[in-house]
Amino acid sequence: MIYLIGSMNNQILGSKLPQTLRDLINECTIFWKKARIPTKDRADCMKKLKKSYEVWRSLEKRKKRESETFKFQVKEFEQSLDNLFDIAHANAFDIMKIDIDKEFLRSQRKPGRPGCLLGVDMKLSQKEKRKKIRINQEKTKRKKYENELSNIEMVETLEFTTSEEEEEKKEDGGSMVLEEDHRPCTSGIQRATKEIMTPRLSAALDKCKVSDRDAVHLLTACVESVSLNPSDYIINRTSIKKCREIFRKKVAEKVHSDFCTLNIDFVIVHWDTKLLPNLSGQEKVDRLPVIASSPNVEQLLGVPQIPSGTGSEISSAVYDSLEKWLLLDKVQDFVFDTTASNTGRLNGASTLLEQRLSRDILFLACRHHVSELIMQAAFNEAKLHIISPKREEVLSFCFQKITEDHPRDDYKEFIELVIIVFGDIPPGGLKIRQPGAYHQASYECDRSSIK
Repeated sequence: MIYLIGSMNNQILGSKLPQTLRDLINECTIFWKKARIPTKDRADCMKKLKKSYEVWRSLEKRKKRESETFKFQVKEFEQSLDNLFDIAHANAFDIMKIDIDKEFLRSQRKPGRPGCLLGVDMKLSQKEKRKKIRINQEKTKRKKYENELSNIEMVETLEFTTSEEEEEKKEDGGSMVLEEDHRPCTSGIQRATKEIMTPRLSAALDKCKVSDRDAVHLLTACVESVSLNPSDYIINRTSIKKCREIFRKKVAEKVHSDFCTLNIDFVIVHWDTKLLPNLSGQEKVDRLPVIASSPNVEQLLGVPQIPSGTGSEISSAVYDSLEKWLLLDKVQDFVFDTTASNTGRLNGASTLLEQRLSRDILFLACRHHVSELIMQAAFNEAKLHIISPKREEVLSFCFQKITEDHPRDDYKEFIELVIIVFGDIPPGGLKIRQPGAYHQASYECDRSSIK
């Protein structure tokens, strides 16, 4: 016999929700599941159980007392045993959809807990059973379809579905959404089986920056132009997208395997940050082209996006690219420009990379940027005096070069500025444009272009 509770059974019996928690919470929740009432989290249920146990344990320790306060506490505890051990979810009424289940929970919370569980609702049970079977069949078909795709080696035999559809059907007086298989159905519409995408075509679409949606219109028009039926060919956005992804992956794997078979003894690593549009084209992001070179070999390792142009981010991106291509043990030299993020003594990318590789690496700073530093020091120390014969020679050279075609307008603007500084007027008139970016690299390009 248990104090204030009585004898213990091996399991909870009866057709009502449990009066006391004589067994574990798992056995208690069996009745709640039968009643289709959502319960609290297991941890919260255990806290409630522990709290009830502590109250009972406190009364048991003081069971020899005969004070009025103790008798009142005992009576209150005994009355609580007849009430519902409520572990329903806080939002149970919002989660529950069946009104009868809601009324049953309300009645069980009343004193005396009127009402009880009857037989199984066969109508609802059959609905749920059919729904479960359909879900399992859908999972099985999806898994089988994915396995088929992974085992296909020849892209020409790939068949892709245009989309996944869901049909609504009414059953037993209630509407229920049935998940249909996205494989070929038994309708009268014949699905296309001829593959039109090829590696060459995919590469051409990528080179011309044609989107998947635009490719659908282009391919449909091309097929019609040669008097063929477009419905016989697999032309839809999903199939084109998957084919292009497969071809890109195969090309990348082939390039990687071909490079690894060269058995190169050493490589020189080049990198430089560039501001490029992101994949959506809405904004520009920092990207880091990483190139590995060796005698008669040049290989682009990647163009990863970096959050910022700091030495730490650059070193991490370069290291990851080298690790992916298995070149960590073959790096001998670094080639980079002379920005602080690359040449910093403590946090420069070259310094951090050398530390991660745990060996001495030869630093080859860009020769153009090295020339900038030499020219800057020379111009800072030199005092220029314009001599008349030299002036005429410089102006003659500038007037000759300004008539030539230049790859960039900056070069022509630089020549015009030289003519203005030497006291003459350029052919297009005296124009001082709004200043743009001012840095050593821009000046070095201008200087190199008019040699």
